Amino acid sequence: MNNRRPTRTIVTTAIVGLALLSLAPLAAQARGGKGGQPPSAEQAVERMTRQLDLTDDQEVEVQAILEASFEQRSEAREAREALRSEHRAERQAMRDVTEAQLAEVLSVAQMDELRELREERQDRRAHHRGGRGRGCDQREERGSRDCDQRWERGNCGESATN
Repeated sequence: MNNRRPTRTIVTTAIVGLALLSLAPLAAQARGGKGGQPPSAEQAVERMTRQLDLTDDQEVEVQAILEASFEQRSEAREAREALRSEHRAERQAMRDVTEAQLAEVLSVAQMDELRELREERQDRRAHHRGGRGRGCDQREERGSRDCDQRWERGNCGESATN
């Protein structure tokens, strides 16, 4: 069995991925936006006027259509954000209720230990995502049992042979 095929596939995938990432700024620039932002209604009208040779009347109508469309998208984006905030508040309220119910059943010492365990779990998750601190050295190692064990010993980020 040839072990080179999986390695070759991984390398090819990595090269294609890097090539696509390097083209992202060019795509944003081609769209007319700055810093990856989509073009404004005015920029879109200017581009369409240039590319499609719009008449003055067409330009006015296209401007009105695109401004209305951009406004609708902006309102939809704001509504989505409001909904996200509402869901976030609902989830927090559920967590608060659960915390209060647990506090009625568990002792103060048990609640303190529970909070500490939750904080450790949150730190471990952040670590595996590459947040807070060094993160794992090797991508394929993140979330592995080896990494978790080294994390508990305080030496994650070091290779398994250390």
